[in-house]
Formats: sequence, structure tokens, C-alpha cells
Amino acid sequence: MKKILWTLASVGCLVLIFAGLFWVNQLGAKEKPTETNADFWIISDNHLLARSLHDDGKAFQQIAATTAGKDIVYNEEILEALVQKALIEKPDVLILTGDVTLNGELISLQALNRIFAPLKEAEIPVLAIPGNHDIFDGWARSFIGDKQQVIEQISTDDFEKYLPDGFDLSISRDSSSLSYTVDFGTYRLFMMDSNLYTIEKSHMAPITAGRFKDENISWLDQQLQACQNDGQQPIVFMHHNLLQHNERIHDGYVLNNAAEVIPLMKKYQVPLVFSGHIHVQDIMEDSKNGFYEITSSSFSIAKTQVGHLHLSPNKISYQAESFDPTSYLSTAEKNQTDLQNYPNYIQQLFMEDGKRMAYQNLFGQDIYEDEIVDPIADFVGQANLRYFTGNNNLSAQEIAAIKAEPGYALLEKYDQSLLKYVESTLVDPNTPDNLHLEIDLTDK
Repeated sequence: MKKILWTLASVGCLVLIFAGLFWVNQLGAKEKPTETNADFWIISDNHLLARSLHDDGKAFQQIAATTAGKDIVYNEEILEALVQKALIEKPDVLILTGDVTLNGELISLQALNRIFAPLKEAEIPVLAIPGNHDIFDGWARSFIGDKQQVIEQISTDDFEKYLPDGFDLSISRDSSSLSYTVDFGTYRLFMMDSNLYTIEKSHMAPITAGRFKDENISWLDQQLQACQNDGQQPIVFMHHNLLQHNERIHDGYVLNNAAEVIPLMKKYQVPLVFSGHIHVQDIMEDSKNGFYEITSSSFSIAKTQVGHLHLSPNKISYQAESFDPTSYLSTAEKNQTDLQNYPNYIQQLFMEDGKRMAYQNLFGQDIYEDEIVDPIADFVGQANLRYFTGNNNLSAQEIAAIKAEPGYALLEKYDQSLLKYVESTLVDPNTPDNLHLEIDLTDK
């Protein structure tokens, strides 16, 4: 499918041509796909640590054990495999919703630029926004031997330099952040920078919370109004969440001033918002304000999920895919033990992190008996896997079977806090299907 990229020829004059629409930028010109066949791939929180920044030594092993089940060993290989898949299947756009690096290492961003270079040659643009770990992160480190070394951090200029496509394609830029808008036929994409970071190199941990400044909100309001005036459908992308997807985990994940932003979604009939940050694959409807929010699971945890967004004039379709990189790896990579069955490797890695959480919780209560802690840890690890990957659309029979497992009875007896967490993962009272969504725009 041939595609072309286009920008406005002059400010204040927008002509929409639904067939043969052109985007022009330094990526080249190509025929735009028909409105019924526009496909976007979305990943979030891939947390790349460039290979050159570690030697798999003691310091790296220590940091790898603190990454909440993320794979930071084979991150480059898996992203390279995703690029190979994209070169074959040819999506129109790849979108990254933040935390593109582990902790804002400039070398990791440069590695990402190299990995995505074949997409540029194939005229598949990469639209990216930063996450809270990307810009002026005081944790930027290399890990050689048993030492951590402070290294160069990513600046706002660096982010634009090494992930330039979205900024080059933008029809409007927010002067107070890295936010921008991109037109795609009858749709306008709002790429919003929701992060709090310094204006110079930092010596501090990254700030988890996010907030839109008054200037951001004013710009967003103006651009949504322009989108409405031009008869386009807006879709918003950001790192932080607008809605509270988890009753127990939301501080620092939901935008601090979401209450000021959500009314704009209703005012301008925004049908869909994408975010990341919380690492949970979840779809939530705000029926009061008339929009859905999809939080994308981290690309570097179990299932290695990619969101497939299909846009047509009257319909938005979304499906989460569990990406198996095996067939896209090189022969040498396939000979590595962990990569021979990568889906199993990364699933076990994530489950072990869930089990570690359970062990720490139980040990903190002086509960050490293997016959108690081991079944509970296994049970919590499975619950974590289902929940974070969005595979928790469970029938009554499936829930009953889970509650019949030994780990559930032991949790009832020994740890009510973990039990409440597990029970919260079993039932989704909002939209139980967290992997698939269709929005009929004729209803809007």
C-alpha cells in the first residue's frame, strides 16, 4: 500500500482531499492510503537501554533485578525484529507513547534512531512523545563491571533531533512543551507531552507524576477547536493517564490536573485517548464525557504487545497483538537460548517479578514457610500476568476455578492486602475486553 505524507502549504487554508491526499516532508512523497485502510501501530514504555551501555556484569544484573519484570537485556533485538515486521506489513505510522529509553540515556535514544532508520527509508514515519523517564533524567547511567557511570542525558532538542518525524510532519507545535499535532486525512492526531522535567541536566530521580501547564491546556483547546472547525476527528496520545484505571495504583499515573483536561474531551467530542506509563493493557470508557482511553502495556514486559489502530471515515478499530519476534530474528539471535522461545522467556521474567512482590510482602509479615509462600507467590504471579497484559476478561467459571486454587485460600488466611489486589484483577466492571475496541463514529 502506497502512502504519502503531507503538510499545510499555508497557514489558515486547509483543503482536505479524501482521495490522493499528499503529505510532503523530507521523508519523500507518496500516495496516501485510502481512508478505509489507514493502519497505525502503537507501542509504549519500551525502556530501551542501548547494548553498549552494559556488559552484563554485576552492576547491570543489579539494575535488571529492579525493573518490574521488564526485559532490558534483549530490548534492541526485539525492537529490531518489530522493524522487520513493519517493513513486511507496512503500517502507515508507528507511534511511541513515551518512556522510549530506560532512564533518559542519550546513547539509548541514538540507538533507537539507528534501529528505526529502515522505517525512514521505507517512508513509515515514527511519531513519538516523551515519557517521564526520557528528558533530563538524573538516573541516566551505564553499567560496566560492578560500577555505574553517570552519562549524558537527553535534552528536549535531542528528543526532537533523534525522533524527528512527528515534529517534521506537525501542523502545529506547542511552544511550551514537546506537544504537536499531525493531520492524517479526516483525523488529527494530538501528540501531547504530559511530563514534568527540568530545563537542564538533572541530578534527581525522574518525576513520576505528570501535568499540563496552563499554556499546554490553552494550546490544546485552540487546536481542538481548529480540528473541529476543519471537520476532522481528534485522537489524543499522551504518556500519563486521563482516567483512573486502577483503584489502588493511580497517584503519579493519572495526570495531576486531569479534571481540567477531561472537559475538553467532551467539549470537542474526542472519541479516543491513548496513554501508557502504568504498564497495564486496559480499555476504559468515560461514558459521562463520551470517550475511551486505552492504556498500552509496556512493550518490554510479557506478551510484548503492539496496538493496531485502524482508522476509516466512520469507524475506529483497535486490537492488541502479542508480538512474537522469533521469525524476525537473525540466525545468530535464534541460537541464543533466551531468544529461541522469547515469549516464554519474557513471560517467566514478568511472572518472577510478581512472585518476588508476594515473597517480599509475606516475609515482611514474618511468614516464611515454603508450603505457604510458594503457592501464594505462584498465584500472585499468574494474576499479575493476566492483569498487566489485559488477559483478564474472565467468565464466571474461570473466576470460580481461580478462587478454587490453593493460593487463593492461603491468601484469604495470611494476606488480605494481596487478596484484595488479586480480586481487583479478576473483574473489570468497566470494559472487560481490554484487547479490542470498535467505535462507530456515526453515533458521535
